[in-house]
Amino acid sequence: MSTSPSIRLIAPEGKMYVCRKTQTIGAILRLPTEQAEGLELLDEEDALALEQSWHPEWYEPAPETSEP
Repeated sequence: MSTSPSIRLIAPEGKMYVCRKTQTIGAILRLPTEQAEGLELLDEEDALALEQSWHPEWYEPAPETSEP
């Protein structure tokens, strides 16, 4: 069984990798070599803000529950 070559990337402290094409972020990534094209290294705060703009539903506050 043949596997495609992959790379592992670990972002420096306070940074995250961002892929705008797939709208994903990560501090530690393992991906096929050909998918590494287009990755950006951003400050963690900027990466998280970008993710929030892409996926606002993930950041909505949890609904309040009424407990008896």
